[in-house]
Amino acid sequence: MASSPTPASSPPPSTRSTKSEPATSTRPKQSSDAKPEKPSDRRSALDVVREMRASAASARKESTNRGRQLKAEVTDLSALPACDVVSFLRRGVLHNADDFVVLYKPAGMSIHSASERHPHCLTAVLPDLAKKLHCDQLLTVHRLDRDTSGALLLAKTPEAAHRISQLLREGRVVKTYWAIVRGEPDLPRGVLDIPVMKTTIAGKERMTLPSAGGGNAPPGAQKAVTRYRVLARGSGCSLLELTPATGVRHQLRVHLGLGLGCPVLGDHKYSRWETVMKPQRLPPAALSAFGLRAPEARHLPMHLHARALWMPGLERRVTAPLPVFFKRNLRRLKMAAGKVKADGSNFQKV
Repeated sequence: MASSPTPASSPPPSTRSTKSEPATSTRPKQSSDAKPEKPSDRRSALDVVREMRASAASARKESTNRGRQLKAEVTDLSALPACDVVSFLRRGVLHNADDFVVLYKPAGMSIHSASERHPHCLTAVLPDLAKKLHCDQLLTVHRLDRDTSGALLLAKTPEAAHRISQLLREGRVVKTYWAIVRGEPDLPRGVLDIPVMKTTIAGKERMTLPSAGGGNAPPGAQKAVTRYRVLARGSGCSLLELTPATGVRHQLRVHLGLGLGCPVLGDHKYSRWETVMKPQRLPPAALSAFGLRAPEARHLPMHLHARALWMPGLERRVTAPLPVFFKRNLRRLKMAAGKVKADGSNFQKV
């Protein structure tokens, strides 16, 4: 008897747990070599601000020190005794004639008045200088501003002083100046024929130009004429040769700063119409050349130099060497390639 088919066996019961499994994380696994970030590694905004302030303070200090270094390049006679000042001036005699002398006057020495910062004035030491030059006396016949360096005429006798003063009034003494100025004149050469007059700004007296508008010069204005020629340009500044046809007080500085719009480098008095003695604004290229921030421009000395003079009785013009600080700053401004010549013939546009 055939047996009946064996029924199919049912699948074995599942051995998996009935508890639900946690969801798999989607975040990438952290490498076992990576170090956990510490709170101290994070820079807060306050830390960044502190670092910026410290960096700015360091830059200000460096700029201030740089300004003082530039100022220290100017010959300083204030700490010397009078006898050493006389010796310095004796070595600076450029021409010694029978009845007059051409002397190199350093920047920082006043002709007539001393001060606490500048205790030596020229007239106070002239008697001792006359002895060293074996003459009875030395008399001033014209002047240079305290911070202007260069060639200065002195007479040995009253008669010579009268004669030279007459030549000066007649315009027969030819004086040439060099000036480093801020900016560049529109024309490579020209004539500034603008009267100069006194004014008062914030209680301080200075020279100025009459207001624009044409017409006759106002009462008190003096005729002033200055010829200029551009010798070189560089770093937002220019080197000018100046020949004044008149001798009005502060004429060159006023004509350049207020007339031409190119004030003498370091001349804070005539850099602006409306204010006196605020630090001069310099172009970025000049600040970079000097390594200065804008406020430290106040440390720059005035770059105006009486380069040469000639008058009847001189076979050739007498030339005064440029001060050390003047020559160094020409190089810093990239305007002095090679040896400086008295007539500026080796200067080219930069």
